[in-house]
Amino acid sequence: MNYNPEPEKVTSILEIFDISTNKSILIKEFPYLIEAPDWTSDGKWLIYNSEGLIYKLSASGGEPQLIDTGFANQCNNDHLVSPDGKSLAVSHRSLPQGRPTVFILPAEGGTPRQVTPSAPSYLHGWSPDGKSLTYCANREGEMDVYTINIDGTNETRLTFSEGLNDGPEYTPDGKYIWFNSVRTGLMQLWRMKTDGSEQTQMTFDEDSNSWFPHISPDGKHVVYIAYKKG
Repeated sequence: MNYNPEPEKVTSILEIFDISTNKSILIKEFPYLIEAPDWTSDGKWLIYNSEGLIYKLSASGGEPQLIDTGFANQCNNDHLVSPDGKSLAVSHRSLPQGRPTVFILPAEGGTPRQVTPSAPSYLHGWSPDGKSLTYCANREGEMDVYTINIDGTNETRLTFSEGLNDGPEYTPDGKYIWFNSVRTGLMQLWRMKTDGSEQTQMTFDEDSNSWFPHISPDGKHVVYIAYKKG
């Protein structure tokens, strides 16, 4: 007898957390999986992915709007809106390899243009001047942090330590890139200059793995995810 269980039911709850009041505001509940809500630069919209597609939702709620990403219909949770709000960058699982490659398209939808020359490339940060991207990429078996110009030129490797280096994001002043690395054992947050120099460990937690730093627009705070060891 064949047993085919029903697919697991997933509920996603989209909230905005107010750091001044320590209160969460419910924006919308979804009876399916959504991921990675990003703010637009004007603070009016949230951009998220679901089932390979990209949507935008008013920060006050309402109904989602599909963004036309053309052939890029296998987008993951690595997506960003440009600092000027005019462009959208996505990591789309390109065929035939089925591994993520970074593309850029108009923020309101349109035809994607490939940026990274190789896959996999996992997008994480857009420079404040809008001229470059930073991402984690596997090249010859090593997962490291890279930068590239938005026209696809000058891919530059910034980290060279063994193990996973991931989650890079520019600081608002454009002087540094924060990222996470396992080079000292547990995953910790690090910071370096945008040319890869002065790589400095920023967290020293002995009980948790720290991932995906996001810097506040004023540059005064960093929010990140922490997983207990084991």
